Amino acid sequence: MSEIFSERNMIEALKKYIPAGETLSAGIHAVSKETDVTELYGKCIYTESGLMPSENGGVISVHKKKFATCDIYFGITQSFFVLADCERYSHAYEFDDGPEAGGEGIKEVTSFLTFTDIGTCFRLADIKTCEIKKGMMGSVKCFITMKNGSYFKLMFPKLGGLGGGMPHHAQYREAILQRLARQGGLKVMKRYRVASVLMLIHGAFMEVGGCLCLLPLLFMKNGAFEMERYYYFIVPYLQDNLYLMSIAGLIYGVIRVTGAVGLWKNRMWGLCLSLINCVITMALMIFMLPAGIMDGILAGSALVLILMQYFGDRKIA
Repeated sequence: MSEIFSERNMIEALKKYIPAGETLSAGIHAVSKETDVTELYGKCIYTESGLMPSENGGVISVHKKKFATCDIYFGITQSFFVLADCERYSHAYEFDDGPEAGGEGIKEVTSFLTFTDIGTCFRLADIKTCEIKKGMMGSVKCFITMKNGSYFKLMFPKLGGLGGGMPHHAQYREAILQRLARQGGLKVMKRYRVASVLMLIHGAFMEVGGCLCLLPLLFMKNGAFEMERYYYFIVPYLQDNLYLMSIAGLIYGVIRVTGAVGLWKNRMWGLCLSLINCVITMALMIFMLPAGIMDGILAGSALVLILMQYFGDRKIA
């Protein structure tokens, strides 16, 4: 394990996949959570151990996947990012006939290409999105999606091991994150942030704030009558129990604000609680008319933003 946390070993592993004319700018130890890569190779034929160049060969589509956690090295050059396994790992491969030669994104095979060399080097310009969020113990989670649908779920640790074998880890990690931000259009869960703001407005101002405004009426002689002047619900039962409705509204507001704070901090429990709040509000809004109209607008908008951020560009099939 100590050999993994070595800058010398990292450089040796990464430089095998760096294209000619490029130099390694920064490299770190990372953890791969899930990878799904699709690449097209032209003028080659399939063999049991790799792709062999052939002038009469066609285009082969290679699908490389791994859905298990493993240690990798991650580096960037002037125009590429490179991945290399720290140890020998098993990957799942699928091979299909690709499009006709001359198409976009086809790499011409000029020398024998082993399966382990596939899916190791990618153009920074081909990054579609890069989502970054904080992980545990100072780590950073990175979800890179490529324009061709390939994706990488990675984790960049705060430290490069405990033995001092990677003394530049923090510096290189920051350089890599900044480069990914410039190239890939960094998205730090922006839609989650907007959704949490909408729910804070909904919970803190409309529900909690609205219920607190009723407190002075509780001490008035004609408090119930005064409440009916300012608060109206289309359902008679709700209109006849405004005091109980105010208490329920206060509870809803506190729970909604709690979920919004958790979502703002990128906590999974905040995401789940916010989804539950939005769905329940959408289901009950028809009974809360006319105030339910604004409830539906705020909760519905937050729900759409949360689902768009969570699922992104993923397709149904």
